Parts: sequence; structure tokens; C-alpha cells
Amino acid sequence: MAASSVDITSSEDFEKFIDTTGNSLVVVHFSADWAPQCKQMNDVLDELTKDTRFINVRFVKLEAESAPEVSEKFGISAVPVFVFLR
Repeated sequence: MAASSVDITSSEDFEKFIDTTGNSLVVVHFSADWAPQCKQMNDVLDELTKDTRFINVRFVKLEAESAPEVSEKFGISAVPVFVFLR
């Protein structure tokens, strides 16, 4: 079984998701629909989810502008950005 990525569209959903991850490594991709480089990084993230070495990693795609509180919390001022959380 491979890992999967979760699309999150709000600060509330992000907080709920983080509460469920326990001790897992979480990779959060802050992106924007209007940025072509974010599309490229989404493709990379999708490939990583297929790699069985990362089965215990939780991958998140987060539209930075739709969750401004989360973006501010992590100091996101440009996209794409990846944040690793444990």
C-alpha cells in the first residue's frame, strides 16, 4: 500500500488533520493555483506518495491563500514551500 496526499482548504481542516497524525512525519506543500512551479511540485509530491519507502509519511497539499492563519504561522510569504512536521 502506498501513501497518499490530502488536499486541505482551510485552517480548521489543517488543525483537525494535524491532530490525527500522531508521531507521523507530515510533509506540507504550501502552494497556489496560479503558480506553475506549484503544479510541478504537486507532481513530485504525487510521485513520492507512490514510493513504498514513504508509506508512514502523511503528505498534505495546502492552498496557502485559503489558509492564511496557517501560512502566517509558518512564515510562508512565497510558494512553493515544503514544511516538514513531526
